[in-house]
Amino acid sequence: LLFKLLADLLHVVPCSLHRDEEGACWNILIIDGEPFVLDVMFDPGALYTEGSGKASEYLRRLRHPEETALVGAGAGIVGAGGRK
Repeated sequence: LLFKLLADLLHVVPCSLHRDEEGACWNILIIDGEPFVLDVMFDPGALYTEGSGKASEYLRRLRHPEETALVGAGAGIVGAGGRK
C-alpha cells in the first residue's frame, strides 16, 4: 500500500494495487506498456513479468507465508547418517 501511495504522489510509474479473495495484495507496475509484478516482500525491488513463473511464485508466497518460513529451515535438518 505504501509503494502505491508513493508511486501515485510522485508520479514515478503507473501502479495499481491488486487484492485477491484471500486478502493478499500486490503492486503491478506498467513499464514501457508492459505489466510487471513488484516484489516488496521477499526480494524488494525485483520485477516479474505478469503471468510469468516468478510472478506466480511470488503470489503463492504472499498467499501462503507459512510455507515461506519453512524454506530456510532445512539447513538444520539431520541427515540419514545422523549428521547435519
